[in-house]
Amino acid sequence: MNRKPFLMLIVLLLFVLLVSTVGAQDSTVDQEVEEVVILSQEVTPYGINTVVQVPNKKDAFIASGHSDVNFGLRSDMQIGYSLTGEQLGAMRMLLQFQVQDYIPQGAVINSATLYIHLTAVTPAGDAGMPFEAKYLNSDWSEKTVTWNSHQPDWGSSIGVGSASSQLGWH
Repeated sequence: MNRKPFLMLIVLLLFVLLVSTVGAQDSTVDQEVEEVVILSQEVTPYGINTVVQVPNKKDAFIASGHSDVNFGLRSDMQIGYSLTGEQLGAMRMLLQFQVQDYIPQGAVINSATLYIHLTAVTPAGDAGMPFEAKYLNSDWSEKTVTWNSHQPDWGSSIGVGSASSQLGWH
């Protein structure tokens, strides 16, 4: 039997950016911004390397099996394909980070890492699943987005990979 994995994710907790602020003033980097955490800072000959943790601005998932239902206020995020339980069908995660609000003008983002905590896989012990992350050029509302209401304007691919079926942080 060919089973497609179903992954349930806790809302993202960490989005870590390594930012170089060349010529930026120290006071700008040290400003405390709501819910952003400065994990480390290092002064180099080229500027200040700062690693920050940025919260997501909005998150939701949409499901083809409940194409007019909004899942934006749930505490979990789901991706994959499911014909059991709630029979959600195909599921997509939508995430938005407002990083420009937290990065000083003139800074350069050297890298970004998204950390996700996997809390359940259905069926248990199933294999991971391939995925492709893409930029989303069209806006959406966390409280109203549904499979039917959202006609995505997909941007370029951020990357492809495989979502693990091992519980924990990835």
